[in-house]
Amino acid sequence: MQNSILYLAHSDLGYINECRFSLLKYLSVYNLNPPADTGIVIYTDRPQLFEIFLPFFQQFHIQEITQAQIKEWQGSINYIHRAKPQVIKSFFKDFGGNLLFLDTDTYITQPIDGLWADIAGGTVFMHQSEGVIDSSKNVEFKKWDRFLKNTPIRFGSQTFQYSADFQVWNSGLLGINQLLAPVMDDVVQMIDAVHAKFPKHITEQVACSYIFQQHANIQPAAEYLVHYWNLKEFRKFLNIFFRNNEEESIPNLVKAAHGIDAAAIQAQKEAYEALPLYKKWIAQLTGKSWSIDNYTKKL
Repeated sequence: MQNSILYLAHSDLGYINECRFSLLKYLSVYNLNPPADTGIVIYTDRPQLFEIFLPFFQQFHIQEITQAQIKEWQGSINYIHRAKPQVIKSFFKDFGGNLLFLDTDTYITQPIDGLWADIAGGTVFMHQSEGVIDSSKNVEFKKWDRFLKNTPIRFGSQTFQYSADFQVWNSGLLGINQLLAPVMDDVVQMIDAVHAKFPKHITEQVACSYIFQQHANIQPAAEYLVHYWNLKEFRKFLNIFFRNNEEESIPNLVKAAHGIDAAAIQAQKEAYEALPLYKKWIAQLTGKSWSIDNYTKKL
């Protein structure tokens, strides 16, 4: 059965550059010799920015989409992450097989060959569990718990069944096989039902977590990748990285990207943000506050 890695990279150049950086990291892991039996599929409205990668993969598919298609995928609720299950549905219609969907702000850090057999066997992989939704340690989860506990949610022919041990998983990575393709309709329907009543950023994660827990065993894949979801400043870094290296070949770009560690940069940002206010003032006064410019100036 065919194995494929899927990206949705559209609209803002920041997303496009995150995807291109992820591809460079993938090639770095495999020393510019990626597995021939694993395809790369990219749905994008800027196909020309990915054509440079074509010679370095046995299977590299660029699926051009339009802004009208993206708007349709976001639905009447105008929810950007509704496009994720929609593009996965489109992928299974166009390609099929075993799938690893990666958000653009992710990249692998080690070979993923061992995941495919589990995916083919019915295991669902997601990035990592973010915990039980009624956790008292998470303010947002408290809000979600209150909403899900007290609000009837009907989607399609189903009704959401509340459980105090319902876990929410981060969906920066989603690994499923084609036998589970039909449940993506349930994900979309649940997103529409929930988001209309409780429009939050993680609606898609909640829907994916709930639906896939009804159909499969979910396992974490965090050890295989970096997901720098809390580092939006990295888009500025990547804009400068690609602008400074716009004439470079893919091998040279892979070499340049090899030592860039988004996880370490995100950890340093979070450590700074966790400082007491007076320590932040001291850091600012001494020129030691955190800024993405501290990294971009080294490019």
